[in-house]
Amino acid sequence: MAKQKDVAINRREYERIKRYDHTQMNNYIRSIYKDGFDSGIEEAKNRNEKKDLNIELIKVELANIKGIGSTKMAQVIKVLEERIG
Repeated sequence: MAKQKDVAINRREYERIKRYDHTQMNNYIRSIYKDGFDSGIEEAKNRNEKKDLNIELIKVELANIKGIGSTKMAQVIKVLEERIG
């Protein structure tokens, strides 16, 4: 994940915000929260799209783990295929 720049406001925005009444400030803060929340959802979607689970690669890795035989490996793969699709 790339490091993002801090959010900063310029002098004009600061002066405008400073004059807000209670309702305006509440609406402003809600809009900032909503923007951040929406950005977080979008980032989570992007991360999930990038994760590709390769069942064949998982089989190879499971086979290398001591104590996991072919029967247990088949059970694990079956559960993964059911959950992932």
